Amino acid sequence: MALFFQDYEALEIGHTWHTPARTITQAEVDQFAQATGDTNPIHIDHAYAARSSFGGTIVHGYLTIALAAGLVFRLGLDEVASHAILSTNWRLTKAVRPGEDIHVVLTLLSRRPSRSQPGQGIITRQYDVLNQHDEPVAIGEVTMLILARPAATGA
Repeated sequence: MALFFQDYEALEIGHTWHTPARTITQAEVDQFAQATGDTNPIHIDHAYAARSSFGGTIVHGYLTIALAAGLVFRLGLDEVASHAILSTNWRLTKAVRPGEDIHVVLTLLSRRPSRSQPGQGIITRQYDVLNQHDEPVAIGEVTMLILARPAATGA
């Protein structure tokens, strides 16, 4: 049985999906700092961060992006069809604090058959990562190689 991106052929450019929200905890920030070695005190030292312009600890930008990717994965769109990330471009627009919620509005920007990988397609989607006040905290554009139905790729 072939597995492909959900409704790849039927999706209109501009189609959007909305993820559920999730809360980012200080424990996750601490674990991310340890896992990556990014122990910048703005993320993990409460006394230092309290004296900063942020007035408290903030979530690593890369952790925000990684959690946004996880929220999108939970939608079930990429579960078996996602083959490779080809490129990403992110802009972080607002600090996220531990205890805040994020969710993602995902928008399909483009889709086309892959010229070099028969049976696969290339899609680009915009990730609007929003906090609990629907303020953008990160905006990303991700281009992916996906499995596609043979009819959609011209194969």
